[in-house]
Amino acid sequence: MTSIRPCVRGGGHPSGPAGCDHAGVDTDRCWEIIEAARADIDIDWNECDSESEYSLDALLTDALVARLARLSPPEIAAFEVRFAALQGRVADHDGIHKAVYLMTLGVGDDGFTDFCAGIVGLGRHWFDLVTADPDNLADHPAVRLMAAGRLDEFTFQAEGVQFAAHTAYEEVTGDEDGLYDEVERVGETMEDDLGPAPAPLPRPVRLPRLEALFPGNHAILLDRFGDGDVDYSNTMKYEARAVVIAFNDRINHGDLEGLAALMTDDHAFVDGAGAVVVGKAECTEVWRGFFAAFPDYRNHFEAVSAVRGVVTVDGWSECREPALAGPARWSAVVRADKVARWQVEAPAGTDVTS
Repeated sequence: MTSIRPCVRGGGHPSGPAGCDHAGVDTDRCWEIIEAARADIDIDWNECDSESEYSLDALLTDALVARLARLSPPEIAAFEVRFAALQGRVADHDGIHKAVYLMTLGVGDDGFTDFCAGIVGLGRHWFDLVTADPDNLADHPAVRLMAAGRLDEFTFQAEGVQFAAHTAYEEVTGDEDGLYDEVERVGETMEDDLGPAPAPLPRPVRLPRLEALFPGNHAILLDRFGDGDVDYSNTMKYEARAVVIAFNDRINHGDLEGLAALMTDDHAFVDGAGAVVVGKAECTEVWRGFFAAFPDYRNHFEAVSAVRGVVTVDGWSECREPALAGPARWSAVVRADKVARWQVEAPAGTDVTS
């Protein structure tokens, strides 16, 4: 099981202020605060962008911190204890890692806890649905937009929400790290009121609706692990195909900074005519000009295969420029979690079925 503790990231544990009663902050009260913060914001999933100020994390963090800052320090600490318990309930579900895998192709430890915080941030209704069966995520409008390529895979990751109590505590007390000791003090007197966890899913875990929504990711999962019962935690953090899919996602979003972050320093780009550009900075400038000239350019992957660190992709491109639209094939060389070479094997419009 994954263990999530209050304020799991951070430094020391200096003494924080003690004081007024926190007994009123049970799980129901925790949900009231979360739902009130959600009511303070207006999320249009069609307009969300996980890397902008209009994201679940950015919007809900600000609203939640504002709500928590009205509480006393012990009450903020009590909220943190309850929130962490809710987060842990999500993390400990035997199907949640597979759900995260299907939606994101895997995340690291911090990304996973951020995802669980995001599920809590969706509110009590979705929390209950997801902890009953993670496959219920297939009904969430944001997940359907992810599957359609209109939202990125990080939409539910909510680091700021996870640390909202930490931020609010510092605002109220001026003590950057005092919440740690406050949580330890108040937590000793708080009882678990979550109740029993939902019954485990049948083994091996199947999530048929999410599998149908993300067939490419499901195919990679089956290719790597088969259809047995495996631990999906962190399974794809540096898997070559996942790195290439993430690289293409940055291309499709015109995200120059994100694209550069996935390049090795000696990254090489080979275009369809065989012209070669070498060097991260040089390739970044090539993409800068390309994004400016063709902002509607998108690649759609249909088949992704890998032999060691060499990945081959068949799919198609869309663009208002006819020469850049149509069937296409790409290849990539992956080192650890970065792309060392990105090559257009067949220009758009070329028959790649032979």
